[in-house]
Amino acid sequence: IDWCAMVGAEPLLGMNFGTGTVEMAVAYVEYCNFARGTRWSELRRAHGYDKPHSVRYWCLGNEMDGPWQIGRLQAREYGRKARDAAQQMRTIDRNLQLIACGSSGTFMPTYLTWDREVLEECYDQVDGVSLHAYYGNTRQLSGNSSARYLAMNLDMDRHIHETAAVCDYVQGLQRSSKRLWLSFDEWNVWYRARGPQATNGRGAFAPPLLEEVYNLEDA
Repeated sequence: IDWCAMVGAEPLLGMNFGTGTVEMAVAYVEYCNFARGTRWSELRRAHGYDKPHSVRYWCLGNEMDGPWQIGRLQAREYGRKARDAAQQMRTIDRNLQLIACGSSGTFMPTYLTWDREVLEECYDQVDGVSLHAYYGNTRQLSGNSSARYLAMNLDMDRHIHETAAVCDYVQGLQRSSKRLWLSFDEWNVWYRARGPQATNGRGAFAPPLLEEVYNLEDA
């Protein structure tokens, strides 16, 4: 929060929807946005922040369709949990902008089906849906073809149009006057290829060893 204030940015906070509960999500909003006089707002004040943080943007979990996630949910389970959380969170602050978890990426076998089923459960209680995408010139992603790598912006365009189409479909299905917006809140280009050469054989992402940057014997 302090960093965002210093750089003139608006924070976007994410909820734990895996092992976390709806009660925890509501407490998080109360801590950040309620003025005073409650358990969690008084804890914020005890931490040195007398005024509320007034955080507007909240992600209702993160990549909840991913098998790598602890507490992974099926689409309709997640959608119902998101709906319940949104209703309760808005009792604390009605100005929240809430973002439902869209598909983790176009590579997912449930891509778009996940988005549709989630929004059919919580469309009226959320304001946006998330999109995530990462690109790299690797054998897995581009076949090591630089031309294909440089054209990956077309995949992002397709991702946007297809997710927007799902939102419009559910809007029509529910005869809603509300239109959702898209939150492309995870995207980037892989700086280095993923694999042993990126982890230095240590099983985690790591910067290059000094010897890889330049030959010490030549220094």
